[in-house]
Amino acid sequence: MSNQELHATKSVEQDEAVHDLTIDHRVQRDALDVVKVNAIVNDFYPDALGRITVSVRSNGDRVVIDGWHRVEAVRRLTDNAGTIPARVYEDLTLKEEAATFLKLNATNRPRVLDKWKVRTTMEDPLTVEVTALLNAFGWSISHAAQNGHVNAVGSLERIYNLSRKLEAEPNLIHATFMVITKAWGHDRYGAQSTVIEGIAALVAEHKSLLDLAVLIGKLKEYKGGPQTLIQEARNLAGICNMLVPMAVAEILTDKYNIGRKKNVLPTWRKRR
Repeated sequence: MSNQELHATKSVEQDEAVHDLTIDHRVQRDALDVVKVNAIVNDFYPDALGRITVSVRSNGDRVVIDGWHRVEAVRRLTDNAGTIPARVYEDLTLKEEAATFLKLNATNRPRVLDKWKVRTTMEDPLTVEVTALLNAFGWSISHAAQNGHVNAVGSLERIYNLSRKLEAEPNLIHATFMVITKAWGHDRYGAQSTVIEGIAALVAEHKSLLDLAVLIGKLKEYKGGPQTLIQEARNLAGICNMLVPMAVAEILTDKYNIGRKKNVLPTWRKRR
């Protein structure tokens, strides 16, 4: 949705009662920045609030698209009885609401995970496909640091784009998470950015030469699992002045080759 399209949509400027406003996390951040809200409260100046953006849905819900922190500040200062200036849109679709959030927060960037979630609401092909690939192996994208959760969405996007560039089949996300899941289950350390980027780099580099079943077996046998792999990769990266994901790929190359006489992988040379 372009700025021109947004301004062409029917809207009115009016004060909105904060107790009438709601939040839909499909088109908003997952959580408030408490420090930011406190800063607004402690240095409150009504004329500096500007206008928030609200979408009125067909069921009557008045959803805050932009300005959640300002709304929360007014709630606190007025015991949820105040009003706030707003630009109010009607008849926006859910996808248009999500696009509006991203447009209005282009310079005040939300966290990458919040942005990913809103892009998925917009039915962005990349985020929808990657999310589906993860879901197929029992993973979900989340802020929470728990088993089965992935938050390294920047890494996922880079791997997906590399896969498209290489025309990899299956997609590198699919291959990487198949390896991780079969080796370590849904251990959250297996989905750390350094691990997934290192394994994806290994798969991308060697393609058909790499036997994924053998790699899975080597990972299952890896003493200490993904946590130890990450620590050893960090140590190697510091010694050899290389990126940690490349150190992961080098360590796994060496582990993969142990005991093999055929289809031995070349020594890993990449540092960046």
